[in-house]
Amino acid sequence: MTAAEMSAFVRDGRGGNPAGVVLDAGPLPAARRARAAAALGFPETAFVEAAGPGVYRVEFFTPTVQVDLCGHATIAAFSWMAQSGRLPPGTVRQRTRAGELEVEVRPGGEVWMEQPRPVFGAFAEREEAARALGAAPRDLVGRPRVVSTGLPDLLVELGSPAALRGLRPDFAQVARLCRRLGALGVHAFALLRARAAAASCRNFAPGAGIPEEAATGTASGALACHLVERAKVLPRRAREGLTFWQGDGLGRPSEIRAEVETSGARIVGVRVGGRARFERRLGLD
Repeated sequence: MTAAEMSAFVRDGRGGNPAGVVLDAGPLPAARRARAAAALGFPETAFVEAAGPGVYRVEFFTPTVQVDLCGHATIAAFSWMAQSGRLPPGTVRQRTRAGELEVEVRPGGEVWMEQPRPVFGAFAEREEAARALGAAPRDLVGRPRVVSTGLPDLLVELGSPAALRGLRPDFAQVARLCRRLGALGVHAFALLRARAAAASCRNFAPGAGIPEEAATGTASGALACHLVERAKVLPRRAREGLTFWQGDGLGRPSEIRAEVETSGARIVGVRVGGRARFERRLGLD
């Protein structure tokens, strides 16, 4: 086994969300993986093992729970395999608890991951979401809604980037709200209208041991589908790709890109991609 710390979804070579990656993890039982993820303390750690030609079995653990899928840890894992010469450019598949999904390593170094098609879930009351986030109800746009492209997140739109920056979440309330709605976390966002990115985002998942994280790949896929479904972006623009910024308030600026494929009024595919930077090798007890 070999392990490393990576930063995924870096922006201009900086920032990104830290992830642990453990390769050749087959000998590690689930309990040992959980303990290792807790000890490493990253928002998520990916445990990777070969499962056949061009197929990898990948499991994801936060410091407190196992999750079905993780975007930034996927980008981290396959970027490290590519950077260390284990994986040439091309397409492989990862076998996860959310299904078997395609991963593409592009020649320029970007890694793109397929996500499950979106599931649009329950709405939340604006007042309840606002209280949990430490915002005024008037700062929220529309009704918050749970959307999943592998992991369910409550998507909450703020009226301005300033309102997004001003959030002061009550993590106990956020965790209770997420439990009631069956969501992993809250993904708050504000649209950016004359900027290089479509939206600025913040993600809170205290129930999974992540108060706030710098880049959230699964929630970015869900957000891209949410914007397309609500016609917040033009279909042509959606096919060309959306860019989201996250992590600025944490001092870890991150850039997550998403592509949504539509057929008529239906979303038939979603992919999330970005770059990752190797930080250091890790030892496992």
